[in-house]
Amino acid sequence: MKTNLLNFALAALTLCMSNLNAQEISKQQQIENLKLTKEKIANEERELLKNEVKVINNRLNAGDITEDEAIALKKEAAQKRALNIDNRLAIIDNQIALLERDETLNIKYYSYENSLDSIFDDFKFSKIFHRDRDHKNSRNNGYLLLAFGFNNAIEEGNSLSRTNFKFFGSRFFEIGFGNKYRIFKHSNILKLNYAFSFQINNLKPKDDQFFVENGNTTELQKFDTDLDKSKFRYTYLVMPVHLEFKPFNTSLNPDKNYFDRVKIGLGGFAGFNIGNMQKLKYDLNGDKIKDKQKTDFNTNDFVYGLSGYFTAGDSMLYLKYDLSPLFKNAQNEIRSISFGVRYELF
Repeated sequence: MKTNLLNFALAALTLCMSNLNAQEISKQQQIENLKLTKEKIANEERELLKNEVKVINNRLNAGDITEDEAIALKKEAAQKRALNIDNRLAIIDNQIALLERDETLNIKYYSYENSLDSIFDDFKFSKIFHRDRDHKNSRNNGYLLLAFGFNNAIEEGNSLSRTNFKFFGSRFFEIGFGNKYRIFKHSNILKLNYAFSFQINNLKPKDDQFFVENGNTTELQKFDTDLDKSKFRYTYLVMPVHLEFKPFNTSLNPDKNYFDRVKIGLGGFAGFNIGNMQKLKYDLNGDKIKDKQKTDFNTNDFVYGLSGYFTAGDSMLYLKYDLSPLFKNAQNEIRSISFGVRYELF
């Protein structure tokens, strides 16, 4: 009987020790997993900080923010990520402490200062904007200019509603290279925006009309037959210059205030007419005729006008109006007007 009781006691003790050992192994494994999670947390937050800094650098290169604003945004992002590390690590430390409570109540907390210093040391924060600082000292930003939209012309004494040209068939395209210069060293509120560009303007006359040179004048006339196509193209090489305002520059972070993204550009352009061409398509005795005419059409060699743009994002609403008449010596002067979108690609 005693032998049986002894065997039972030994078996129970062995089973109990096995359970305790299994619990200890399980507890240690959980602690190791939590420690690995702590390392992942720091890496995740640093990676998120890198992505935020890339976005800030892109905005800095695009000229949406100044160098000082970029530095402030980067410091703000670093502080936020440091606080995230503190809060998330504190939760993990508490979970580890619960598992270790039978052995120690010593809970390790990361201080805010240490976490922030760690980010600065490991992430080499001072190098994030070192290259950009050198790049931005000149306060200049070059870009590729693209613009396109609808083109038309207003005849002296008439309004746009009584134009002789098709609204949607007449278009313009502009391409060139530009530069923005920040007027004030520490503010984006005012910039000088200038470029050199080609303006390709098209007019499509209504009602089978086309342009005809009569000596030193050019006028619209009715064609002898129906026209399948009548298009007049005139190309300019111009220098547009605008003063760009940011009227609602109230926040360092445009994501916090939509109006911080608003920009208004007012100015004009001047340049030269570098070419003209008229295309006519029509049927003659069953044959399809394509006629291309390349002459000066008595157009003005020197051109100038007013232009402006408005934007609250990447694309800009764009308007330009020629103060110079399209043709010389015209009885009723014609001036071009264009409306479309403008892009500045950095």
